[in-house]
Amino acid sequence: MGTMNNPGSLLLTVSDLSVMEAVVRVDETDVPGIELGDSTVLRIDAFPRSKFTGRVTEIGHSSTVDPNTRGLSQQSQAVDFEVVITLDSPPPAIRPDLSATAEIITDRRPRTLAIPIIALTVRERDDIEALESEQEEASEAAEALVDAAEEDVEGVFVVHEGAVRFTPVEVGITGREHFEVLAGLAEGDTVVAGPYEAVRQLNDGDRIRVLSGSEGASTESEAGE
Repeated sequence: MGTMNNPGSLLLTVSDLSVMEAVVRVDETDVPGIELGDSTVLRIDAFPRSKFTGRVTEIGHSSTVDPNTRGLSQQSQAVDFEVVITLDSPPPAIRPDLSATAEIITDRRPRTLAIPIIALTVRERDDIEALESEQEEASEAAEALVDAAEEDVEGVFVVHEGAVRFTPVEVGITGREHFEVLAGLAEGDTVVAGPYEAVRQLNDGDRIRVLSGSEGASTESEAGE
């Protein structure tokens, strides 16, 4: 009676439910900013009204290929890395193999200047230098940012008296909807935010109409991946 199993065959799996881990896939561009011990907030599909906290306990050293892009050219494939998160005090109702998503908090800023992600755009360095040669009152901060750039210059369009002007900025950490601004803006500056192509096509001196309740440079308390 019984069955015959080859050496190395899996007979059974014993789960230790006192420790729960979530394995998430993180895009290659975000992995360098993640460190062991980073705090996380998890949402489990089976518990839509609950949030669970945890810590990053393992970061994969080899990439995995998204099965949805398998078969595409190497340049088109999405490259991810597996990150293991250990939950803090998991409740008994959680079971293995549940689907989950995680927000990994890589850094915090108690008070920092921030702009909407959709406000940031780029200009070629040659275009910026040409504009600055025509504007004798260009700020020293903007000049320093342009000098440090190689090809493209990141910046925003600042609204002044109904017209816009491209202003180079230096950005720091990224939140869900905002970039931290390290240099180039002051709190209260009104910036243009909108679809990428619409902002990209703006030029210095273009006239715009500011809508009530529009968002400008403000403070943002937390950022992550």
